[in-house]
Amino acid sequence: MGTRPDARSQRPPAADLADRPVGIVHAAADRAVALRVVGDARGFGVRAELVPQGPPDETPAWSHLSGLVLVHGPRVWWSGPELDAAQAWRSRGGRVAVARLSSRRLAPSLHGLATLGLWDRRYKPDRRAGTPGHALIAEIFGGGHPPTGEARRGHVFVSYRGRDTRRVDRTLVPALAEHGFGFFDYRGTEELDEERLTDELRRWVDACAVLLVVSGSHWRRGTHTRMEWDHARRLGRPVVSVRARARRPWPDDLAPPAAEVSFDDGATDGAALARALRAAASGPSEPTG
Repeated sequence: MGTRPDARSQRPPAADLADRPVGIVHAAADRAVALRVVGDARGFGVRAELVPQGPPDETPAWSHLSGLVLVHGPRVWWSGPELDAAQAWRSRGGRVAVARLSSRRLAPSLHGLATLGLWDRRYKPDRRAGTPGHALIAEIFGGGHPPTGEARRGHVFVSYRGRDTRRVDRTLVPALAEHGFGFFDYRGTEELDEERLTDELRRWVDACAVLLVVSGSHWRRGTHTRMEWDHARRLGRPVVSVRARARRPWPDDLAPPAAEVSFDDGATDGAALARALRAAASGPSEPTG
């Protein structure tokens, strides 16, 4: 049996602890959304990790973190110890945000915290009001850290057509996050300038470690997907293809990818995909001119 924490002991990290990760705190029912948040945060260069909610009567184990994102789903219930700790961090200058999964009114205990609206991945805001959703994580938590280790440049760029959105959102990006990758997904990571979309997408390909092609639903016929592949090839970025086992293999008339992975389910195929991405990211960069 735990005890209710003394809020005074929940201090935000000191400046010399800035390299500690941001915790994406979530209830079990919201794990899928939390995986997207953590993967998007890593894609922006923010060190982040999943932190499941603990028992309701125990002090939260947050001392190893540099900041908090509370994933606020429709069924989540924040315990007194968690709320005390979050508000204590804020009152002492710590960085705490609430990632909202619906537009329902927040409880008074969460008032005053930075909020991220995540309830609609196609939500188009008034640009004068700022950028919604995941992009704000980078702003709130200091713009991120340089990529290290396997993320040679920083993230996996997921290239796919709109008709494959459900598959990407439900299975692929959660598997990437589970295995430690950051990613960029045009339909979910950041609100881009539609008038300059080609240039914006190239900017993200420029910064990526690997281009991950979702080879399905006539991927090569998409105006932007083919541009993403061509641009990655010119830069020498490695390309990994992922396809359902029932889909046809990579077309013979295109340069072969660094790896082609069959992927139907994250639980069974995620590890193989992660190995292929790590191998591709650690290989030499070969611009094609």
